[in-house]
Amino acid sequence: MSLEPILDSVKKNLNSGDIDTALLDLKSAKGMAPNDFRVYYYYGQCYIKKKEYESAIENLEKAYDMNPIGLVAYYLAMTYVTSDQYQKAVDFIEDALEIEMSENIRAGINYFKSGSYMELGDKDKAIEAAEKAVELNPESEQYQNHLDYLKK
Repeated sequence: MSLEPILDSVKKNLNSGDIDTALLDLKSAKGMAPNDFRVYYYYGQCYIKKKEYESAIENLEKAYDMNPIGLVAYYLAMTYVTSDQYQKAVDFIEDALEIEMSENIRAGINYFKSGSYMELGDKDKAIEAAEKAVELNPESEQYQNHLDYLKK
């Protein structure tokens, strides 16, 4: 059996909210392809949905180490912020912004960077990152509102 149908099932179950079935599929996928970053990426997605952030981070870090792409970086940065690991988020984001990624993902990562700096008490760096997010995605009301809030 090929890995692709299993990953398709994982995506379908993730999207429908059936996380337990997605995790069972991932166990099979990991047995078949323990070195495929997508397995760990989807494990991370499952654990985010279950609000098990340490497990999500562990799997997303592994996926990112295997294949440092923008989408994995986005979710890893988001999970660091969601789990209140602001300094770790900033440190990771500084490195992650060096890789190639779409402008939308880059904007989102800068938004997470801004929020982390805000929580760390560095308003100037928070504003700088928020301005970058708005520059990269000027259509985002969320990014613009965040920037406006910081500039008050």
